[in-house]
Amino acid sequence: MVKDINLITLYYTDPQGQHQPVNFRVYDKAEGKTKNDYFLDMLAEVFPRGIVISGV
Repeated sequence: MVKDINLITLYYTDPQGQHQPVNFRVYDKAEGKTKNDYFLDMLAEVFPRGIVISGV
């Protein structure tokens, strides 16, 4: 365990139930972003790679 390091990972799960990480960030409170802000940034990066959200 490492103190004060928070890793946020974005996972993709395909229709067959297999999943893998597609993006990550180290959460740093000093940047002034919330974890939701990081999530939105990560989503914006993976959409151009061809990852789609189904069922939405």
